[in-house]
Amino acid sequence: FADLADFQRLAARDMSPFAYVRFLEAFYTRIAEVLESHKVNEIETAAGECLVVSGLPDRSPTSKHCSEIALTALGLRSVMCRGLQLGVHGDFVCFRLIQGIASGPCAAGIIGVK
Repeated sequence: FADLADFQRLAARDMSPFAYVRFLEAFYTRIAEVLESHKVNEIETAAGECLVVSGLPDRSPTSKHCSEIALTALGLRSVMCRGLQLGVHGDFVCFRLIQGIASGPCAAGIIGVK
């Protein structure tokens, strides 16, 4: 998982709604680029948190799931350390990520009807 430590503080910043939407678009686009480059699957993203898994839905004993997850974590850290621009003429802000890695069996599914 990765959690953007200052996401809620950023959301409360004095920014127009359009600037905030542009920021969110850039933020999630950069996350998606990292995930795609390391062949991991996004399970959930909400409010600055991202949960990913390697080896689902196709499990392969020859895949290097641990290294894929570790490289993803490093890639996300690199992207957030380079910073994202706030607004059209805003400053580039670097973000602190809280990351964690776990290994072992995993199950995923959809709960509920909606």
